[in-house]
Order: sequence, then structure tokens, then C-alpha cells
Amino acid sequence: MRLITKSNEISEKIAITRFSYKNGILSLYGITKVDSKEKEFDLMTEFIKSLKENDDIRADFPEIRLNNTSRDREKDTEIIRFQIDCLKQSARSRGGRS
Repeated sequence: MRLITKSNEISEKIAITRFSYKNGILSLYGITKVDSKEKEFDLMTEFIKSLKENDDIRADFPEIRLNNTSRDREKDTEIIRFQIDCLKQSARSRGGRS
């Protein structure tokens, strides 16, 4: 899968914890540590931007968007859990989720 090519480019501050593919939608689930020096969604926005700029990924998934986020605490660390959806053209024409 072409997404594997991005794995070396993911910020060390982001961890993709799992992914799923159903009905033309590739969902990436991940976490990032809350950093008081950065705006809350900057890392996810930059990651989405890098996916959109990759010709191979854009060819397969013309629409990529942040779907869900939630704040959580693991031990003494505040984290953000997130879901990014990458939609194939056929999923976009059905309105996203089925």
C-alpha cells in the first residue's frame, strides 16, 4: 500500500495506532501528546497536508479529512486521540460514510 511510504515521514510526535478500510474509506486512528508550545491541531493539520501533497496517496484518496478528535489522559500525560478519513472517489460520491 502506498500509505506505507508515508510511515517514514510521520512526525515522531504522532503515533498511528490502527487503521481500517471499509466502503472506500481508509480510516487512520492515532494519538499525539498535547504540547503547550503548539496549537492543539497543528500536528494533525500538517500530517493531513502531507498526505494531500503526496501524489500517490492523492491519486487513490482524493479527499482526506479529520473526522473525530477527543482529549484523554494516559497516566500523567494529556493526549489527543484522532481519526483521519481518506476517501476514494466512490466513497465521496456516496456522501462519505455508508
